[in-house]
Amino acid sequence: AGGGVRGGQVIGSSDATGAYPKDRPVSPADIHASIYAALGYDYREISYRSSDGRPVSLTEGSTISELF
Repeated sequence: AGGGVRGGQVIGSSDATGAYPKDRPVSPADIHASIYAALGYDYREISYRSSDGRPVSLTEGSTISELF
């Protein structure tokens, strides 16, 4: 269970009020990339075609390596 993600982790830290990341901020795109990586997909190689036919990357994020 957990898709290869170690549970109970804290990655980075936030300011005193918890409102902003102090170090190691992650973006929604990073979470997206990490989910695809956990499912075994190479998210860097997957793209789709926009309505005008241009290739578009699945995500612009990077895997959160500390999760695995």
